[in-house]
Amino acid sequence: MKCTILADGDFPSHELSLKALREADHLYCCDASILKLEEWLGQGNTIRSKEIYVIGDGDSLGSHFWGKSPIGGLTVHYHNEKEQDFNDLTKAFRFALAHGESDFTFVGATGLREDHTLGNISLMLYSLDITDGHYPIRMITDYGCFTPICKSTTFNTFPRQQVSIFSLRPDARFSTEGLQYPVSNQGFSLWWEGTLNAALGDSFSILIPEEEAGLLVYQTHDPKAI
Repeated sequence: MKCTILADGDFPSHELSLKALREADHLYCCDASILKLEEWLGQGNTIRSKEIYVIGDGDSLGSHFWGKSPIGGLTVHYHNEKEQDFNDLTKAFRFALAHGESDFTFVGATGLREDHTLGNISLMLYSLDITDGHYPIRMITDYGCFTPICKSTTFNTFPRQQVSIFSLRPDARFSTEGLQYPVSNQGFSLWWEGTLNAALGDSFSILIPEEEAGLLVYQTHDPKAI
């Protein structure tokens, strides 16, 4: 069963992120993102999920909204989470994980405030940590897809797809195969060092010698223009 978590950034517009909304078996909304979803559904769009879970501290949704079911034909559940140690996206992820979800896609997590965007992206590695890397996790934006990994992984791709690799641990060494600029048993001490690479064929691999290494891999939706 696949679940999609809709954050309260820019509402998705790319077909791949919208597909994640439409085809999710279960849909979770971060606080006021339910209002954006309601507007999108009001334009004649549909989703597979028959239930929507709204999770957050209510700061951007408004207390008058909690308990109101805004979308006809769908069951809306509200979970008001007051703790402030984590942001709403992570609260929604932890809530979904506790309810048995095991395949996660984040959408609407970028745009608007840049500090929220950076926080949401970096928290993907936290999401990977608390699941011990056992479940698929991805963040689809309007321009590409982030995937956190902690073990050797092969990615499907296409020629000239742009690829960036981010490491938050300078001692995490890894190698690559199938990229224009190969990495050989190397670690990155700065975020930019693994950016702006490119795929050569239909797949590329990242080889991690130890599972403690957490990496964040970004792939663009479209190839780089010649």
